[in-house]
Amino acid sequence: MSPTDTAGATVVRAARDRTGFAERMREACGIVLVAPGTNLKGLYAAYAVGAPLKLIGMGGMTVGAVLAAVCLVADPAGFVSFLGERFTAGWGENAVLSTGVTAFFGGVGSYLVGVGLIGGARLRAWRDGVLIAAEMVYAPKNISTSMTRALTAAETIRGSVAYREGWLAGFDLDGALWELARYLHSGIRLRDRLGTGPSTPALDEQVVQSRAALEKCVVRVREGADRLASLADRVEAFDRELAAPARRAELETARELRAQRNAERMGRLSAATADVEAIEPVLGRVADRMTGVLDAYDEAPRKRD
Repeated sequence: MSPTDTAGATVVRAARDRTGFAERMREACGIVLVAPGTNLKGLYAAYAVGAPLKLIGMGGMTVGAVLAAVCLVADPAGFVSFLGERFTAGWGENAVLSTGVTAFFGGVGSYLVGVGLIGGARLRAWRDGVLIAAEMVYAPKNISTSMTRALTAAETIRGSVAYREGWLAGFDLDGALWELARYLHSGIRLRDRLGTGPSTPALDEQVVQSRAALEKCVVRVREGADRLASLADRVEAFDRELAAPARRAELETARELRAQRNAERMGRLSAATADVEAIEPVLGRVADRMTGVLDAYDEAPRKRD
């Protein structure tokens, strides 16, 4: 099993059981999490073009290599002669070998273009704000393990009946996860910077601060994962309550009563706010007029003694 088939890739495969185009593209691009407000249309477009180009390129290289191998086995002297002509005068007369070489080098070009499109779009998306599976694998283990727990807990919450039916609506789970992702990104950078170059007395104080910051990243992600895991357990327990018809009826009654009370309170607050806005600014007009009169008196000529 390759490194990219571990924590990060596992999260990508199991993260979301959704059928939308955007979600399928996110999984295809290896994206685990997106920062709120990030636009990934450019990445999706690059992947939609780049992925077929990669496949076409791989197919072209395979076909070219097979044709070249067949020609080499069938006529080694002709194969060598063709190569000599190819790099001196022209294509030669071997149509099969000519086709194979064209397919191979065309495939190489197509593959490189596809890889370039996808790689460039991924780099731009990473700069805009995404967490990808490769980062989960590359991050310090004590951070990536906690981040995986946080992502799993968040998906447990998203997949719950309580969340899907609106009992827990209005919570920005992606925003909460992105806070942890920022600590993960910072942890990667700090780990890499601390590992480059020998330490010197002039850097000792900064190294201590950087290590403390790295430990803060570890702690914050671990604490966040613990809180989300605890919430996921409570949500699962709540789902079990919703599965009992009698208890669901009680909860629905309580939710309706709470919604009614909230609506009544909102109405009262709105009415009180409207009362403030409806107060006529008499004092302001009186003060302005009185100020004008007093200013006129102040400007009146004074009789000199």
